[in-house]
Amino acid sequence: MSFLNKLLGRKEPSAQAKQEPLPCLHVGLVPQWDTAADIGSEALASRFVCSTCSASFTPDEAHALRASEAERLHAVLGN
Repeated sequence: MSFLNKLLGRKEPSAQAKQEPLPCLHVGLVPQWDTAADIGSEALASRFVCSTCSASFTPDEAHALRASEAERLHAVLGN
């Protein structure tokens, strides 16, 4: 592709474009329950799973992640 890029006058991708992807922010946490009777109540969820990366979190970890969502998003976006 380098030859074609030079022929057509295109620039090579910069080092900034080749960055590693950002780590998952775990913003979309989905509750999961162990028993059917508990379904529907987030307070009775046994774990939470990130809808993006499928990481699993305890209810306490999910609560901490949700409490710090805004700060994590601002840090990544630079606002």
